[in-house]
Amino acid sequence: VDAETNDPVLYTAYGLTLNANSVWTKSSSATWGIGPNCGSMTIIDSNATKQDLGILSINASCATINLGSSIKATSITIPTGDTLDLNTYTLTLTGSGTPITRVGTFTADTGTVEYTSGSGATSLSSAAMTGSNKFHNLIINGTGTFGAGVDITTANDFTITSGTFTAPSGTLLIGRNFTNGGTYTHNSGTIQFDTLANISDIAGATTFHNFTVTTAGKDIEFTAGQTFTINGLLTLTGTSGAGNDVTLNSTTGSSSWTINHQGTENISYTTVTWGACDGASTGIN
Repeated sequence: VDAETNDPVLYTAYGLTLNANSVWTKSSSATWGIGPNCGSMTIIDSNATKQDLGILSINASCATINLGSSIKATSITIPTGDTLDLNTYTLTLTGSGTPITRVGTFTADTGTVEYTSGSGATSLSSAAMTGSNKFHNLIINGTGTFGAGVDITTANDFTITSGTFTAPSGTLLIGRNFTNGGTYTHNSGTIQFDTLANISDIAGATTFHNFTVTTAGKDIEFTAGQTFTINGLLTLTGTSGAGNDVTLNSTTGSSSWTINHQGTENISYTTVTWGACDGASTGIN
């Protein structure tokens, strides 16, 4: 399918299936619309190397689009009344600007969204990706600066593989691990870790603004040998009772991680092991 030569506006009424030998050449400007039929539809790309399907838009106001495989697209629009469900798969978004335009419902299940633009993105989404519209796994893996633009929640892992991520000025809420292999710009916002069932590993020397853990019994493990700087408010509040402390440890449990605290703190019912203070750190009470 060559959608580039004449830039046609395409519509598929019942989803799309590409077999392993198919070739899809995306349009750089025209939209591929899914709809207008209602109900449940599926997108499948059976190619081992996923092809960029281009600018996608659900156009039914009453449809649920399910991923039946991992797919790649430039951007996707989810209007009112429509739902995009990732199931267990990966949605790779290559576009800059705002790759997700969301008025309808985004359901991550246990899937992953990966942003791979070569020139960054102004905002990951047009609307907050929190609550029932939260990500499961979120990966930044491109070049340039990727602005959150809105509050973000990941039920599982947040990873910067490459590129620069500018955090929301509000809250980035993470259910499990934070990995910084690129550049994290805190934007004077708050990073918070919750989900008691998960030990949260924090990897990659990073400067945070506000750092918050208020889930009683939550375990945080910082990568041994790395320094983590907090410029704003450090909030660590467990509750009384056995096993209810917030616990900060190193990933090895036998060598230290380092905090450089330059802000203020609100700390109670917290246990710290294998933690060291940077020589420039202010006192922590």
